[in-house]
Amino acid sequence: MAQIPDPEPPEVPAGGLRNTPLLDPDGARLGDVVDVAVYAPTGAVAYALVACGGVLGVGRKHRPVPFDLMRFDTDRNGFVTPLRREDLILAPEIEAGDLRDWTDAALRPRLYDHYGPLGARPFWL
Repeated sequence: MAQIPDPEPPEVPAGGLRNTPLLDPDGARLGDVVDVAVYAPTGAVAYALVACGGVLGVGRKHRPVPFDLMRFDTDRNGFVTPLRREDLILAPEIEAGDLRDWTDAALRPRLYDHYGPLGARPFWL
């Protein structure tokens, strides 16, 4: 049997990502991962749904961030992204009440118009 290397970081259940911070390149907290969206045909994680802004949870906005724009940093115990606060503020958002039944079919062109120039590659390719 082939030796399988230990991944760094190891796999985690999707629920274990909840409240993981999303950090800009300088380490400033942009928001928190509240869920992930999986592209069912391939099982690829398409987006992290990130809650940002607001005070004590009131007024928080939810924005999908392409997962390929994120990498987990074990030293910072969070996801680091090349995005800046302005990039996230200008990104398309999802209403909190829509998260349960959310699908990106209508939003996908707007997401990649915004994130494509920032380096996101379509997850379905």
